Amino acid sequence: MRDYDVLVIGAGMSGLAAGIRLAQFGKRVCIVDRQARPGGMNTYFRRRGRIVETGLHALTNWPGNSGATSPWRKILRQLRINEAQLATAPQTNSQVIFGDTSLSFTNDLSILLEGLSHFGDGQSIWRFVTKALLPYEAWDRSEGFVSARQVLAEFIPRPDLRELIFLPVAAFGACTEDDMPFGIFSMLFRSIFMEGLFRPQGGIKALLDLLIRRLTEAGAELKLRTQVVGLRHSQGKIQSGLLASGEEIAANYFVSTIGWPETWALMSSGGEPSGKSQPPLVGKISFVEVIAELTRPPAEYGFRDSLAFYCTTPAVRFRRPASLLEPRLGVICGPGNFAYRTEVPGAVRDTVRLTCLGAFDHWQKLSPARYQDEKAKAAEALLQMAARLGWDFRSGVADLEVTTPLTLARFTGRLEGAVYGSPHKCWDGRTPFSNLFVAGTDQGLPGVVGALLSGILIVNRYLLRE
Repeated sequence: MRDYDVLVIGAGMSGLAAGIRLAQFGKRVCIVDRQARPGGMNTYFRRRGRIVETGLHALTNWPGNSGATSPWRKILRQLRINEAQLATAPQTNSQVIFGDTSLSFTNDLSILLEGLSHFGDGQSIWRFVTKALLPYEAWDRSEGFVSARQVLAEFIPRPDLRELIFLPVAAFGACTEDDMPFGIFSMLFRSIFMEGLFRPQGGIKALLDLLIRRLTEAGAELKLRTQVVGLRHSQGKIQSGLLASGEEIAANYFVSTIGWPETWALMSSGGEPSGKSQPPLVGKISFVEVIAELTRPPAEYGFRDSLAFYCTTPAVRFRRPASLLEPRLGVICGPGNFAYRTEVPGAVRDTVRLTCLGAFDHWQKLSPARYQDEKAKAAEALLQMAARLGWDFRSGVADLEVTTPLTLARFTGRLEGAVYGSPHKCWDGRTPFSNLFVAGTDQGLPGVVGALLSGILIVNRYLLRE
């Protein structure tokens, strides 16, 4: 008998969701992850007595605006989680800044429409929403690449307004440079602007704790510090996962949530899976982030937004920079600037996060000493940019954490630190092997909510029917 019915590789959001869903239906399932803590891209660590979050700025699909068909509500139903089990804090106000133009939005779509009407263009976005925007169920529309930028140009005449709309959506999940598939754009537009943004009351830790509790209740097994380094296969099927320890885990089915190029590398460890197949490209979108603990809340430095997306260049060039980082385009997040039901959690009350695009290849070339110097310079550059935008946090910085594309690659296993995965998505989750499936960001569903939904989708579509 096989060790397990299903081996899930990766304990990020999609891996945890897949494991819970399988175990709820009596499957013998094991989730393995190379790290000491689950969460993948969206996790946390403790540093100098405080919790530092990684990945998560905000969740999409705020429950207050989510109908029964909302992705978030579907996730809760599928994982048998009561909505009351996760206290949520909606965004207060966020804004997009492009040059001298800015646009505010909240979880109330009318605020966005009102802001656009000030530019004499409220009707254009309404026509876009009602005539062009695809429904959630069409997210994987993949009959060729339908350009999000091209569709926006057909409905919104003013280039600056198109950039204001494009930037937040790209920041939440663009895996291709300077553009994205319109199906993914539609899904994220609905999730961000029409349903809204929120944070768990206790941050990413609260969500992970809830998922691990459900995983345990359902009877799944979680093995951390357990890295799969290869997949043994024969006759078109995966037989077992080879661990770094030299051990093997055999299963009837396998779900990989670590990324499509990363999964391909595991498949190829035992020989090329198929002469007709081509390996997927490694993504180029990665980030540099400064997580600053301040002596006072960000609001006391003038930053009251939940999120501020900004671009100070003539056009939104959402692509790998030609140097270490591109501080002129990024996101500033005040995790404490959400509408918490009770006191703002101490881990985020005085925190500000400054994020911009980073270039893995340039960071990789640095010597260890130069790497540390450049991290310090990156922090200075991002803090200077925030000051240029009107929020000068520099006098109040008590502590700093700086992450780079190398950090992301090292701790998540994502090749080149590609946060949103490969531009080549595995849309249906199938691989050249009949019993191996891909779930998560590289199945085409970006963000925390997308990853959770993907894990459930792959299980429902393939593994519960077997």
